[in-house]
Amino acid sequence: MNFLSTCRAIALFASAFACAIASVPSVHAEAAATTSLTDIPYAVDPGFPLVSRRDVIVGGSSVGATALIELAPGGDVILGGLVSGSLVLQRVAPDGTRGSWPVTTAANPGLLQLDPPAGAPYLGVSDIKVFDNRLFVLVDRQRSSSVTTRDVYVLVFGVDGTFLSSYLAMGDFRDEHGAGLAIYQTFGIGVPTTTFVSVVGHRALDAVESNPFLTRARLQGDSLVRDTTIGDANGYVQLPVPGALCAPYNEACSMEVARTVVKPTGAFGTTPILYVAGSIRTSGDDWDYALLCISASGTPCSDFGNGGFVRRGFNNGGSLADRATDIAVRRFGTFGAYVYTVYLTGNVARRCQGGVGAMAFDGSDGSVEFGFGLLGRVLVGGHDGGSGGTPICFLNDGPDLTEGAAFADGHLFIGGARVYTSFDGDTWSDVQTLVLDAAGNVVDPLRAHDPSYPPDLQPTPFMSSAVRAVSADGSGRFLVAGQSYTPDSPYPSAFIAGRFARDRIFGSGYD
Repeated sequence: MNFLSTCRAIALFASAFACAIASVPSVHAEAAATTSLTDIPYAVDPGFPLVSRRDVIVGGSSVGATALIELAPGGDVILGGLVSGSLVLQRVAPDGTRGSWPVTTAANPGLLQLDPPAGAPYLGVSDIKVFDNRLFVLVDRQRSSSVTTRDVYVLVFGVDGTFLSSYLAMGDFRDEHGAGLAIYQTFGIGVPTTTFVSVVGHRALDAVESNPFLTRARLQGDSLVRDTTIGDANGYVQLPVPGALCAPYNEACSMEVARTVVKPTGAFGTTPILYVAGSIRTSGDDWDYALLCISASGTPCSDFGNGGFVRRGFNNGGSLADRATDIAVRRFGTFGAYVYTVYLTGNVARRCQGGVGAMAFDGSDGSVEFGFGLLGRVLVGGHDGGSGGTPICFLNDGPDLTEGAAFADGHLFIGGARVYTSFDGDTWSDVQTLVLDAAGNVVDPLRAHDPSYPPDLQPTPFMSSAVRAVSADGSGRFLVAGQSYTPDSPYPSAFIAGRFARDRIFGSGYD
């Protein structure tokens, strides 16, 4: 289910509990134009404006750009997403204008498109990494035209856009979902340097149970070759969720993985540690935030939570479906004595409309960072609908949603969508951001942003925009990527990109 479908589903769910007080206004304020950049802690950077790239991508069905990366500090930004089942990599220049792939000669030089085999569309783009002049893209793909389960692939490109190779990270006639990549090298005196690419995701074991998995490959030339020295005979490392995390329920303890981040230790030539964000289902529709700590070879971190796993929920209001969508890590201290805090961000169910939640954990053992927010948790947005057994919900209101987050310059930046619902049941959204400091204080509250559009396109009613991925650039500013959608032809979908800056005098050259 894509982002905007999720918006509609949640909004309809909330409307089912709505009371007849139709005259009560929405608790959401409409997106307002910025009047003074100095009044806003994190504003859209005019040097890289928040723009819907409809001058580049038109037509087709798309959920927008779901992954992004800066090629080099101050360099081009690469957006990854799907258009009608094909992988599209869009190149954006450092000033936010259309970039150019050196290998393309088409009318749209900023676009690179890779079509899947006939009848086997790509189903998702979850991560992009740059390493050793190569671009690694993690995608899910339908197995074949006759088998509809999902497989996980790593596609390798040159930084000029040349397609180099495709690697099947996992596929066994069950659904696999990719979540993140870790690329690193090991070296030693008298031994060749080896480049490893680890893939993290989750595998559906049956209709009710899924577990995290990891596979690892060696880079040989421009191709990836599976490493079978770890895991089972096929090199698959399955990571079952400890049953104690779901007691006393009888259902299978299940975890779905959303994103991963590498622990920034500063050490080279060793196998890194990965933090993995996801959600654990304890019973029925009860999902809690979940954090997994493993090595890039699939070994759970010792003395971290329960066998490497930590589960914690908000359990706010009537519904318990709290799901983490992204992860960020903060490193502070000095070399040899670094301290780490891991932040999980995601969506929290409330009595009427869902809100945005963040949790903080000690990166060494997974314990709760009680100094963050209120007992290690921050909940912003959404609506609880009064008190008592029957919530009072606003019919023309929608949830606050998030998919992306990153930490830089002492701040946790969270991006997603502010959803609106009309009395007629129509749903649309704006880009929404939230900024917290390292202690969980709200520095910049939930703020809606209406992306600009090329001069030849006027926004239509119910045009929706949402952030689906967030990354920090080399200067500590936050890059966002996502989706813009309208039901009207000829522009049904597009990618969006933008940058949010704090230091607008020295960091971006304007004030």
